[in-house]
Amino acid sequence: MTFDLEMLRQHYAQWTQRCDDVRQSCNRPLTLTEKILLTHLWSDSNASPAQLSRGVDYVDFYPYRDWE
Repeated sequence: MTFDLEMLRQHYAQWTQRCDDVRQSCNRPLTLTEKILLTHLWSDSNASPAQLSRGVDYVDFYPYRDWE
């Protein structure tokens, strides 16, 4: 496994915008756990973060890893 510094820079450059999008969708402040998990939702997910119910819904996450 290689350490891809450019991939990390790209991810964290977009992280603030992703948090803002999720915060607007939920219409409330987010916990750190919500920020981490909801900004890593798989982009093909049908539900918005505001529609998800804890313990009921199943989602796929995209961890931004490039395995070689």
